Amino acid sequence: ADLNLSHVTTLNAVGAATLYIEAFNGGKVALSSLTTINHSGRALNFQSYGTDSVIDLTALGGTAISGITIDIQNGGAVTWGTPTSFTSSVLSVSGATSLIDTSGLTDVTGSDLYALNGAVVNYSALASYTASNDGFNRVLQSNGASADLNLSHVTTLNAVGAATLFIEAYNGGKVDLSGLPTINHGARVIAFQSYGTNSVVDLTALGGAGISGINVDIQNGGAV
Repeated sequence: ADLNLSHVTTLNAVGAATLYIEAFNGGKVALSSLTTINHSGRALNFQSYGTDSVIDLTALGGTAISGITIDIQNGGAVTWGTPTSFTSSVLSVSGATSLIDTSGLTDVTGSDLYALNGAVVNYSALASYTASNDGFNRVLQSNGASADLNLSHVTTLNAVGAATLFIEAYNGGKVDLSGLPTINHGARVIAFQSYGTNSVVDLTALGGAGISGINVDIQNGGAV
């Protein structure tokens, strides 16, 4: 199945509620020429579930992307070129064969990032993470055996604003922050959580610095 919207260059998501753009069970949504998303209030959710399911956003990768949710599961894919900016958004990848290219991202300020159920998601160009000053909780999570949220190139963590930044490894997942020597935070709480056998939050480089003002919670065979 192919929903061919390949000539659409502008997406206007006005109003409230949610606009869902979905490729399921081998289907394809072609938005390959989309360069502009205008939205205010309305949530925008891209979902690609199942082997050979594809949402084609090739042209969007040349723009700064903000305020959207991308959810990929069980072998689905989102093709979006090689974007550098993905802010105030959610990116969730579930399953070892699910695909999206995150190698070019250098700015994910205020975004929630998930690697689930065997997914390995590499943020190899990301040198810093900032939990934006907006009063909302933020989450960096790996959940499930062999899942790996690879943030190993992050050297600075800026936890500004209020609320909490949760950094979570559950059920055998790993959050790799092995290159992190510096945490900058004010009122925002930083909570490292590692729950379950083989769950790991890797903070290897942080051990060489003075550590202050964080919460570390390890349960049921987890490790930090």
